[in-house]
Amino acid sequence: MEFLLFTASICIFILSGLIALSYIEKGVALGFGMWARLAVSFMLGLGIISMQMFIYTILSIPFSFFNITVIWIVLTTFSCLSHDRRNLFSAHFKAFDISCFHNLKWHDVILLLIVVLQVIYTFMCAFLMPLNGWDALEIWFLKARGFFMEKKVSPEFLLNASSHADYPLLIPLSVAWIYTSMGKLNDHMAKVMYPLQYVSLLIIFHYLLKKISSRNNALLFTTLLSLTPMLVLHAGGFPAMSVNLFVYDYVGYADITLSIYFISFCGFLYLFLLNQNYLLLTIAVLFLGMGAWTKNEGLTFALIGACLIAQYLSGELKRRLLTISVILAVFVLPWLAYRLYFGIPGEYFSNLNFYVILDNISRLSVIVNTMGKSMFVDITLFSFIWYGYILTSLVNWRGFLHRPLFVLQTMLLSQCAIYIFIYMISPHDIVWHLTTSVDRLIFHLTPLALFIAGINVWQKIEPADLQSRAYFPVRQNL
Repeated sequence: MEFLLFTASICIFILSGLIALSYIEKGVALGFGMWARLAVSFMLGLGIISMQMFIYTILSIPFSFFNITVIWIVLTTFSCLSHDRRNLFSAHFKAFDISCFHNLKWHDVILLLIVVLQVIYTFMCAFLMPLNGWDALEIWFLKARGFFMEKKVSPEFLLNASSHADYPLLIPLSVAWIYTSMGKLNDHMAKVMYPLQYVSLLIIFHYLLKKISSRNNALLFTTLLSLTPMLVLHAGGFPAMSVNLFVYDYVGYADITLSIYFISFCGFLYLFLLNQNYLLLTIAVLFLGMGAWTKNEGLTFALIGACLIAQYLSGELKRRLLTISVILAVFVLPWLAYRLYFGIPGEYFSNLNFYVILDNISRLSVIVNTMGKSMFVDITLFSFIWYGYILTSLVNWRGFLHRPLFVLQTMLLSQCAIYIFIYMISPHDIVWHLTTSVDRLIFHLTPLALFIAGINVWQKIEPADLQSRAYFPVRQNL
């Protein structure tokens, strides 16, 4: 029975995302296969359901399975009654997309087998290992427990009983939704949300890179991503932590979620810049807003992304700026207003001044050296991904200077600069702060770095005419 209730909670995540996609598409197919649609819907659903719960708090509506699901039951019923939406919505489930299995060669089978084994491993670890990461327990799951017990987001709880009260609430509310669906606390089942995110990342990464390049290129780089130790550590963990390869257990943190929103925004933005389809931009902006609703680091990413979007919108698309602003505002402003109203402090704002930066200028060399070591020396974390990113970017330096690849590079390098700046104004001991967080901040950008490497390789090894045919044709919808 517990497993069925857990499954119901996951289905609501997916259902909310599917409904959102059906309203975004407006009858125009965007070329999603079944697996890509489910993966995108699941990640959208995490943001939608958690924001729904937060709005319920503001409206004084208590959390319950019925209160949260009723709106999705109504919307699904409406979709079934509407002929156009019924056809589109039912099409999500009609066909099992097996096109990716056609004409597989022996090396494709090996790569797929590696990915499947990695997925099985993360699910096994999530089921078998207890939740024991310190921040997972203290910051993310403790809040989820409090929200579940009080059936709301309580400012008293955030201010008096939780660590980092200023952190956005996508993960705690998503976990609280699983607890609410099951009617009890069950960390083992809630942990399964993390390998599900791992699978979603691999599917979305493959979908985006396949649309941009080729099936073989996408499968190769997806396999490399699936083998990234830091990603596996966040998705399922490692049972033998005593080998001293990894100091922390990261299952239950929000960093894997943030990394998925980062790569998803950048990938869909890239596709939008290729064919100027506003529907792709809408999906990208949804991911951008949900990143800001996941961690504070997502706020700076959203700011950079919004500035780039405004710069590259042209002609008729400029009138869509208001819609884009509303989407971002829905996921950013309610939490900021809530924090301001109840006086929930942030730990960096007091240090945001010129004199603090001037006093801490000596930190710069320590920060850059530590980040560089994490990227390029300690390969037990990120393998050789950052080497590949640097090498392929140098080889494809002409692509670096041209849109849309330039936009992705700008997003990655700007966020790296923001992280350096955050360490510059940090109120904590810099050595301790770097030791406990730098690998996670780099992890936020690692899938994006590998994605850029995949595009670089494709642009250098394939002729220009084949590259132009790889971009999927989508009817422009202005």
